[in-house]
This record gives sequence, structure tokens and C-alpha cells, in this order.
Amino acid sequence: MRKLNPVLIILSMLVILTLASNAGADNSSDSDDHGHSKSSSRKLKPLLTAIDYHTRMIYIFNYKKDALVTVNPVMLDDWPGDIPLQHTVVSADGKTLYVTSDNTASHPAYLITLEIERINWKRGTARLEVENVTPFDVPDTPAELPFVEATNSAQAVPAWLMAGGTQIHGPTTLPFSNYLYFTSWTNDKIRVWDRAKEEFAKVDPIQIPGYTEQTHGIVFNKSGSL
Repeated sequence: MRKLNPVLIILSMLVILTLASNAGADNSSDSDDHGHSKSSSRKLKPLLTAIDYHTRMIYIFNYKKDALVTVNPVMLDDWPGDIPLQHTVVSADGKTLYVTSDNTASHPAYLITLEIERINWKRGTARLEVENVTPFDVPDTPAELPFVEATNSAQAVPAWLMAGGTQIHGPTTLPFSNYLYFTSWTNDKIRVWDRAKEEFAKVDPIQIPGYTEQTHGIVFNKSGSL
């Protein structure tokens, strides 16, 4: 029986181990399928935000700590007043909170930018600063909704479905960008906010006849277009 050269056996094992190591390195790439760095996901903060449409409070959740902070925005300096809130969204880094409000006879619909300065989860307190208050329109702007009527006498159309003024819905962040999108459900506009410049983007508003009327949120495709 022919004996195998022990040197060749050792070299073969080293080659196999090297190939396996390289394969493992390739599988643990720092980029996803779209070429974006996975380190971006590590920067995500475990925060969720919400508003109470009735009490007009703002809620900040930490889903890892299972903790909740309630903020009364009327108590914040430079808050525009006792306005009906609609939606909210928080930045991925957990530093900035955006809130939209409904149009009223005294106030336009607003986009309000809040900076989260500090949160004490144990005490249930947060320090927020009003960074920017931007109107979407002017006070008492009527909704542009099609006429809706009941199909039978057994069920009337609920009054709350028929908005009287502008309502801004569906805040959506375009991943790996500075752009934040909103849908103006009461007309045909998609609003685009540049978070880096704290102003409406040059393409704002987006209006596509037959497509953007009464929209409530958007979903992006892989190319990042609507």
C-alpha cells in the first residue's frame, strides 16, 4: 500500500481551511443586495412614535426597554398651539421627530420638526425642542374630496370620513436618503421634505393625475421611485 506524503496532506488541509475561511468572509459581507452598508442598520434606534388624535399627546416607545414616554406638545416652547395632530415619524438615529397636524380655521396644516434632546426612560420624561414649524397651506383650506353618498339607507356615511380641511398622512422615509414623503389625502399632492435642508424639496409637490388623488401613504420600489 502506497504511503501518502504527510507534507502534502498538511498543505491540502491548509488550502481547504483557507477556502472555507474566504467563503465565510464572502457570506458575511458588509453590504446588502443593493450595495448599502449593513452598518447603517446598526445605527437604528429601537424607537417608535405615535400621536393620540383625541388627547393630542405624543408617545415615544422604546421596544427594547418596553418603556413609554408621554409628551404634551402644548408645553413645548414655540409649539403652534392646541392643534389636531395627525401622524408622526422618527428618524433612524432617534434624534429627530416629525409631526403633522390638520388644517383648521385658525391654523394651516403643519409639519413640525422636533429634536429629541434627552429621554429618561426610568422617569418617563423627555426633553424635546421645536426645531421647525412649516405650513403645508393656509388656514381654512378646504378639502378637495369627491362627493360620497350612502349606497343604502341602513348605513350612513360617517361624518369623520368627510374631512373639512387639509390632512397630511402616510409619512414615509426613502431609505438611505434625506427625503421624507407625505401624502395629502384631502387632495392630489405627495409632499416631499428634504431633511438635510429642513425645507420642501425641489420636486415638491408631486401630482400625477389619476394616481395621486386621495392617497394614504406610499411604497417604494427597488429603484427608489414611487
